[in-house]
Amino acid sequence: MSNQMLITIDLETLPSASPYVRQMCADRIRPPGTMSKPETIAKWEAEAKGALIDEAVAKTGLDGTYGSIAVIGFAFGDEPPQTLVADERSEYDVLMAFMEMMHERCTARERVIFCGHNIHGFDLPFMFKRCVVNKVRPSPWLPFGQRAYSAQIADTMLMWDDNRERRISLKNLCAVLGVTSSKGEIDGSNVAAAWAAGKCQDVADYCADDVIATRECYKRIAFKD
Repeated sequence: MSNQMLITIDLETLPSASPYVRQMCADRIRPPGTMSKPETIAKWEAEAKGALIDEAVAKTGLDGTYGSIAVIGFAFGDEPPQTLVADERSEYDVLMAFMEMMHERCTARERVIFCGHNIHGFDLPFMFKRCVVNKVRPSPWLPFGQRAYSAQIADTMLMWDDNRERRISLKNLCAVLGVTSSKGEIDGSNVAAAWAAGKCQDVADYCADDVIATRECYKRIAFKD
């Protein structure tokens, strides 16, 4: 029986900064159907539409079509987490560095398992799209396009409960299992703001903490302690 290599990963992502994407979001936002008077619509556009555009642009950080990768956090087995940060280098460089590490560390002698919280629904498809956009050939070890319960994927969110109505956040799963999670100022809701404020290393540290927390949750759920 072959050995196993667990690779735990987590992404921190950013919304699009493209004027084209912002205009696309603006074009999709329409005044409420109850508004018909030109002066009422003009008032809504002046007072409310801007915030709605900002909200729509912020959501592109969850879509690899328009958003981008700020940090790739990962850990091989029980090794300390590593981070690749797109602060002084491009997203292309970060993706290339990650693929090179997969090539160096993964071998046919081991069954490679990629672990993450919502990795199947978010991290893997986001990374795949960014590889396509940046013309980075993905490592063949990455289980892009595979079903959620592939032998190469350990998604802690789905391992805990695959019912859509009962899916759990990593923070709440850590609380339930007594696993230490990130307690800093940064969480998923303010990554973009922290990044814009120049707190790139803080974002990377938060990502590394999530890698550790996810790995510990996996061990608990899979009885690997």
